[in-house]
Amino acid sequence: DLKGKKIGVTYASSAHVLLLDVLRQAGLDPDRDVSIINLPATNILSAYQGKQIDAAVAWTPAFDRIKAVPGTHVLLDDTAFSLYKQYAITPGPDVLLTHAKLGQGNPEAVRKFLAAVFQANTLLTEQPQEAAGVLLELTGLSRDDQLNVIKQTQWYSAADQKALMVEPG
Repeated sequence: DLKGKKIGVTYASSAHVLLLDVLRQAGLDPDRDVSIINLPATNILSAYQGKQIDAAVAWTPAFDRIKAVPGTHVLLDDTAFSLYKQYAITPGPDVLLTHAKLGQGNPEAVRKFLAAVFQANTLLTEQPQEAAGVLLELTGLSRDDQLNVIKQTQWYSAADQKALMVEPG
């Protein structure tokens, strides 16, 4: 469905990773078979509505707004990602890394940072209304859009992160 089409996506985003992956799965060369147009996430909807691109790859809230455009149908979602098929992870699970020097030189700071991240993930999972209130000032989204982002994102606990980083067995 996409051969020869112009596809809008934000480069170096999880949506870009998903696009490259599914194109390769379909036997399409991202450099020859389609035109990938790098767009800021805030411009993808208007480019799609203005017919400057034929297809878009985006995340919520842009994804929800694009889906609402009359005549639009969803070709695929994160479950088409090759690693999702194998490990049930989406193209953009957050992975936290640090330089070895920081971890060795100040392990307590790293532990406190990780504890705060996983505490936030728990809040996002268990109390999305409260989490949305905290995030609104940072994101500038409407409350409804912020709640949709929270609810449509998979938030990983410390145990989930560990399982993702260790080969089974």
